Amino acid sequence: MIRNIIFDLGQVLFEFTPKNYLSQNFSKEKAEILMKEIFKEKEWKNLDRGTCSIEEAIDSIVSRGRVTREEAEAILSNRRSIITPIDENLRLLEAIKNNGYRIFILSNFHKDLFYDFYRDIPLLHLADGKVISADINLLKPEGEIYSHILKKYQLTPSETLFIDDTKHNIEAATEFGIIGFHLKAPKLLKRSLEELEIL
Repeated sequence: MIRNIIFDLGQVLFEFTPKNYLSQNFSKEKAEILMKEIFKEKEWKNLDRGTCSIEEAIDSIVSRGRVTREEAEAILSNRRSIITPIDENLRLLEAIKNNGYRIFILSNFHKDLFYDFYRDIPLLHLADGKVISADINLLKPEGEIYSHILKKYQLTPSETLFIDDTKHNIEAATEFGIIGFHLKAPKLLKRSLEELEIL
């Protein structure tokens, strides 16, 4: 029986749309460069891991010579335009809680950005616990992050459902006995929860 539900944030409760933002603000050629140099390189992951500051990330990105400091600063200071709360999905947390489930958050997320959202979105406070990658210097799908959340909140894996948009993250969680559900698009969350008889 499922008693605990762990939610990823990006592409589950939040939309992460850097390509849309870049295409609206830069030429096609520049947008492709920025996508690679800012979102696909080590700096974004290091911010998720909590092992570098925004300033250090900007210095590192600029040092490769394909992105100007002005561009890097503009994008990294405007991350809330790239990551957007999905109100209808966040509201589902209330119904899930009312149905007697415990709710947890497990996400790769920049520390400053997560706590900005956490301050501004009361529905996130329905979670009984949270593990944010930047707080503990671990990233999904590293095994330690799953053992950490299980131990921290004394969760029984066979009673715990993990919903994530990335298949690798789900596969890693199932190695710990957690029940995994791969959410292929945020708009499918409500229907998926209904099919799982959570709602």
